[in-house]
Amino acid sequence: MKHLPLLLALGVFLGLGLALWTRHPQVPDDALFGAEVALAPELPPLVLPGGTLALHGRVHSSTGTPAADAFVVLERPEDEAAHAEPLYHAYTDAEGRFTLTRLAPGSYRVVLQHASAPPREFDFELPSAGAGADEVLWELAAPLPPLPALPEIRRGALAVRVLAPAVWAADGAHTLEGFELVLTPAAGTHELSGACERRAATDAEGRAQFAELVVAEYQLELLPPWARGGTWPVLARSTCAAVEGAANEIALAPVVGALEGELLEDGGEPLVGALIEVTSLEAQDPVGKPEMWPPEVSDEAGRFRLELLPPGHYRLHLRAGPVAHDSEVVVEAGECTRVPLEPLALRAGD
Repeated sequence: MKHLPLLLALGVFLGLGLALWTRHPQVPDDALFGAEVALAPELPPLVLPGGTLALHGRVHSSTGTPAADAFVVLERPEDEAAHAEPLYHAYTDAEGRFTLTRLAPGSYRVVLQHASAPPREFDFELPSAGAGADEVLWELAAPLPPLPALPEIRRGALAVRVLAPAVWAADGAHTLEGFELVLTPAAGTHELSGACERRAATDAEGRAQFAELVVAEYQLELLPPWARGGTWPVLARSTCAAVEGAANEIALAPVVGALEGELLEDGGEPLVGALIEVTSLEAQDPVGKPEMWPPEVSDEAGRFRLELLPPGHYRLHLRAGPVAHDSEVVVEAGECTRVPLEPLALRAGD
């Protein structure tokens, strides 16, 4: 009884095999052994296009010296090629010689390439007077001009001293520390000279140093401390030069004026803490807006003073609570302009 599952499985497999045998079509023996099997036709061997001609030649430079390792290429012109043909190519030896074989008669385009010269192309007909036992002599294109050499970089130093503006109030509260000097190469400076923009900040005495400066002509500009890293307002300009091996020193005086005024309420009391803004009517900042200086506020006596203003026309904007007042003023170099202002009427309770 323990072999009954095995006998049942064997019976199932025998039954399936008998069913498949009875349903398979019977093939006569002569069909298997007497009939001839058709074979695929044989393809002709692949033959690359080409001919029986050979071309020997030499390549030389425009000065007549042998061109070693020149790359010589022959190709069929596209308008004459009935089918794709290989490129015939070779490298020249140390004496500039080369050989190309399996060439067919006809028109070719020759391309000569070498590291010392730009590629050269020309047409060639084979066979020709130069093909066969004799060698053809081909010349490379004229070499490219040498690349411009970098000029020798010479270095020096430049010392700058900024002078105090004459319009500064004589109260001892001013310092020359923190002004920024911007040094840029002058127009016409060789682009490969190594000269570039340099910036330096002044100390408390208004002095600044530019060390390891490329010898060249420069444009020097002075910016106020609050404008460091920017491009305006320019308080002074000068041209200078760095001298090789020496510390050239120049003095720079700001060309600026000042504005001052006094704000009163309509009752005659000083207007304290009013906001004063000044905007240029002539120049714009890098984003296209009028140049605007840092605002000030009126002191306990209602007075205000705006300094380090380059000469020009400005709009003065005053605001105290809900009251605002605009006026146009002119700043002169070396002068402090006093702005006449009427008392401002503030609302009751303000």
